[in-house]
Amino acid sequence: MTIRHLGMASLLVTLCACGDVDRNAELSATEAEDNVETGAAEQALMEPLDKRTIPIRAIALADSACSTRPQSLCGSSCGGSAGEPDSSRLEQGIATANAVYAAAGIEFKLRSFDVVQAPRLWCPSPGWQTWANVKSEVTAAFPEVPSNAWLNTEQKGGIASGASKASDWWKAAAGTYASSDEIVMIIGGAYSGSSGDFPHVGKVINMSTANLIGNTVGHELGHYLGLAHPGDTAFGADPETDLTWKKSARYDLMFRAKPSNGGPEFYDSASDASVYESSLQLIKPSCSYAAGTCNLSCTLAGSLLTAGDPRIDALVRLYPDSSVGVNIMENPPTGCTRHIAPSQADNVWSFLNYEPPVSTEFAERVDTLPSGFSAGDLTAGRSRLGLVRSFWSDQANFCRTSSERLYAGYFNNDDRVDLLCNQTDDGDMLVNLAQPDGSFNGSDWISPGRNFCRQAGEHLYIGDFNNDNRDDLLCNQDDGDMLVDFADTSGRFEGSNWIKSNLNFCVGSGDRLYIGDFDGNGSDDLLCNRSNGDMLVDFADASGEFAGADWTYTSRNFCVTAGETLYVGKFNADSKDDLLCNQSDGEMLIDFAGTTSALFTGSNWIQDRDFCLGSSAKLHVADINRDGRDDLLCRNQSTGKTEVGLANTSGQFPSIDWRGNIDGWCSGSSVKDVYLGDTDNQYGADIICNETNGKLSVARLRLEP
Repeated sequence: MTIRHLGMASLLVTLCACGDVDRNAELSATEAEDNVETGAAEQALMEPLDKRTIPIRAIALADSACSTRPQSLCGSSCGGSAGEPDSSRLEQGIATANAVYAAAGIEFKLRSFDVVQAPRLWCPSPGWQTWANVKSEVTAAFPEVPSNAWLNTEQKGGIASGASKASDWWKAAAGTYASSDEIVMIIGGAYSGSSGDFPHVGKVINMSTANLIGNTVGHELGHYLGLAHPGDTAFGADPETDLTWKKSARYDLMFRAKPSNGGPEFYDSASDASVYESSLQLIKPSCSYAAGTCNLSCTLAGSLLTAGDPRIDALVRLYPDSSVGVNIMENPPTGCTRHIAPSQADNVWSFLNYEPPVSTEFAERVDTLPSGFSAGDLTAGRSRLGLVRSFWSDQANFCRTSSERLYAGYFNNDDRVDLLCNQTDDGDMLVNLAQPDGSFNGSDWISPGRNFCRQAGEHLYIGDFNNDNRDDLLCNQDDGDMLVDFADTSGRFEGSNWIKSNLNFCVGSGDRLYIGDFDGNGSDDLLCNRSNGDMLVDFADASGEFAGADWTYTSRNFCVTAGETLYVGKFNADSKDDLLCNQSDGEMLIDFAGTTSALFTGSNWIQDRDFCLGSSAKLHVADINRDGRDDLLCRNQSTGKTEVGLANTSGQFPSIDWRGNIDGWCSGSSVKDVYLGDTDNQYGADIICNETNGKLSVARLRLEP
């Protein structure tokens, strides 16, 4: 087996849902000119409880022929510059935003930057454009959108108020086709000003080329994460949900899961939300700036409050060097340092971890959906930024009962993880191969009465023992016999190819068998960690067979006591599997594989991590970000909290790289099996959930190196 690894645990999980919030907001010309960067050191006032990296897909609209065209195709003068932006300016704006949002544990990353010739949608006043007019421009930006997605006569139009631009086609394309883990940023052509959607409105950040450097990028990204301007007021109820959308008059949390019901809750008043606020006690309209400065002063109950007063720290902050900074969602004069308030961080994570219903306004902005899409599809991914591209689920009724044992492996050499069900009651064996899109369509092969490794005292393991890039089956029996069934070219198992009687490898009471490629030759080997402290490894021979221990370390005493759990993974990307021991006292140890004569001789890394401890925590090992090094994913059975530690270049895990929840998915007492594996051969390992109620589902992860 090469670099593909699986992580598995049976668990009962309670997860939460995530989602959208409020209305579209525009930046003023004053704020658009703010080019001052924010110092990251000044954000150490908050300790982030969660971490996430959110990718940005940037699409820059261009019209190279504008300077020679007397009139643009949309019927108005071209106006403006025909210059085509590059990614360097946007990278500066993202860096400035990251300095602000570091306090909330949020980091933005430019995933892609494409310049698209779009003369019709580049214009400042596009009017109504049909799909026939714009399909070539939209599909150039979104290759995943089919040319027949909408009828040729379908119209989206522009935005009636604020900066005029043809964004509705971008909202329609992004809301239905763009990857669910990313924010779409459209860098427009001939218009000035920028805007950011609130999540329930769409999935697009609009930026002018003039606003890419400075704090404007961070401000608009804040809108997408659910943050309003301080002075925005409440408005109306959604007619479908009867819930009030708020542009909070006091930075109120626009929605949050209340403990009573665990789901998204919209607050009717500032007082309802104030319980969840931290330092924000201020109604913004009582504040004003001293002319031409960042010095914001506010009147509260007849008292004048200035920078340094903790009651207005969320709006205006006095730093140790006596400089003054203002909130990222404020609209100060140019030259002001920016920050984020604790309650805004709460609001962001409420958005990321809970999903309210899709509003009527969002459906109206996207308007007519392509064939095969429903309003429910519009929810896909807006709350899964930076982690989950999409979910797949089906009432598969595959391997769901207590007498059916589920296993995962790469059986047919297509680098997509497959599922095998071994039924202990009737002896049937079934294989469900992953489809190219990462779904599972049902059993592709069934062997009635296969009767392989189903009795008490027979233990089934998965591994590529003959180095053909197909995982095989190994049965180790308590009576000492060992059997191997190699996967054929179709990923099927027709009968044992190799049987060794009385091998007696790792059959003692308390002995634990592990599978891994410990010599790095492509074939999986066997490691036995014995309860007496001895460690033994049997290397697979050229035929994928085993003859007995090839390496022994007497009294190695690595990860054998109560409260110590051993895991196998390629942590330092040297083609050999290593050993990780997670101890209940908080220590984590890694022993990197050495030579075949000195294989595991002592821990190479030890750190007090307190990672994935407790009876409710289940640890999985898999390459989540597809960098060739196996990572750690921990899920808590009772709370649904998910934590990810990505292996660094040394194969170590010094910190948590992502922490949060994954929607209300794979939760409750019906959860039977959870595996990690790459279902679609993209981006890295995904989470596979099998439930006793017959539901089989996949959360397709997308954490980047």
